[in-house]
Amino acid sequence: MLYGNMRRRMLYLMVLLMSAVEIYADLNTKTNSTQQALEGANTTLVCTFTPEDGIDITWSIIDESDVPVYNGKLLISRNEVLFKRYDLVDQASLLISNVRQSDAGTYVCSIYSSADKLSYSSPVTLNVLYIPRFSIRKQGNSIRCIPYGNPAIDQVEYYINGTKQPNLEQVTIDERFCNLVTCSAENVAGNGNRTELYCPTVKTAPEKPKDLGNQTLVGVLTSILIFLSLSVVMVIVYLALRPGPDFEQKEGRYDDLFDGPSPVSRI
Repeated sequence: MLYGNMRRRMLYLMVLLMSAVEIYADLNTKTNSTQQALEGANTTLVCTFTPEDGIDITWSIIDESDVPVYNGKLLISRNEVLFKRYDLVDQASLLISNVRQSDAGTYVCSIYSSADKLSYSSPVTLNVLYIPRFSIRKQGNSIRCIPYGNPAIDQVEYYINGTKQPNLEQVTIDERFCNLVTCSAENVAGNGNRTELYCPTVKTAPEKPKDLGNQTLVGVLTSILIFLSLSVVMVIVYLALRPGPDFEQKEGRYDDLFDGPSPVSRI
């Protein structure tokens, strides 16, 4: 009977112990699996766990520099959403709104029990897909469109003024005229294109140097005119001030009339 009581107590303790550690967390994807999402769309990273009561949920995104691996940038901390684009849905899943390229990375869901026991989910890697984009290189009259996107782009289509060109790595334009060049490519994320207008460069004639000879001639003529004008003024003044030709006769008449030299002669 003593053995039976001890056995029942051992079973009871085992049940209590199992109930304390029953909580676990696991993503509904394989360990280290990859989930894809389109740029600009919404996506959900699923995390499931049991039991359903007395838990706190934390989501983080990690990178290669995180040591230990589960320490990273917190997005949701103990059920508290830290950024507007993230939210908890469907028990413990992470909703990411308006997915960006920067959202690509590895995420971990962490579950805390009411006894503050911690269990990690399997990491899930988010791969963000986005439509093709282009950088354009122009060398002389040759134009090359360099595409980038996710997934990678194999073929670029060129259009010049709306006309599709042969499948080439680059196209050549006639620089005598304006050309509307369009690069286009497609991947599973969608179609992307870029259009640029190239027109001839208008070359302005170099400015002629000012004719210094004409400027010198004008300066000389101006100086001559000023000299002649001053000379004429001086002549007029001289003529106006000098005595008249009958000055001496008038002076003699003055002596006859007044019996003496004129006041001017006495001076």
